[in-house]
Amino acid sequence: MPKFELAVFDLDGTLLDTIGDVAECFNEALRCNGFPVHRVDEYPGLVGGDLEAIVSRLLPEGSRDNGCVDRVKESYRSIYSASEKPLTRPYEGIYELLEQLESSSVHLAVNTNKSQRLSEECMRRFFPFFTGKIVGYDESRPSKPDPYGLNSILGYFGVAPESAIYIGDGMTDMLTARNGGVSFAYVTWGQGSDPVLPERCDYAIRHASDLNRLLMGVE
Repeated sequence: MPKFELAVFDLDGTLLDTIGDVAECFNEALRCNGFPVHRVDEYPGLVGGDLEAIVSRLLPEGSRDNGCVDRVKESYRSIYSASEKPLTRPYEGIYELLEQLESSSVHLAVNTNKSQRLSEECMRRFFPFFTGKIVGYDESRPSKPDPYGLNSILGYFGVAPESAIYIGDGMTDMLTARNGGVSFAYVTWGQGSDPVLPERCDYAIRHASDLNRLLMGVE
């Protein structure tokens, strides 16, 4: 019998390994606006949170005014949207996990700070069988870690917070879960690097098969 009625997944760093394409597109956005770029291996420690927060981290000190941030944000959105994302792929075991969960009684959802349109495109491309709820970023609603998106998912499925779990790889995900009153599973394969996450999460997950056992209530 499943342990939870609802499983809510973060997207980047949890379901999909996007860091290569994200890094390339951010570097191109920085370059075309005259700013220095970052090494790809630096990006796992730079991404996380909403787009404005990420761009602010990427820009040099002294160039983080709203005008610079907005220019790089718009460049990134355009570049990433046009990219074919050749480096993006599901993490090991994730495709099979979602396929199995689709045939279970567990409700599935994705809650991400990636734009609504791009979130839907990525899910269609990499998980064409997915029928769950997708709540991405939209300027009309708050971004994570505000629990607005999570609360809308709970309401959509009619599930109480104590019967849901949020699965993610970063501090923003844990704060979203805590703000929404749901359990949090930290996946160790993603982009998050905060050393307190393994200690403060409810569950630490090292492989998709471990997550499957947790969700299905198999000890």
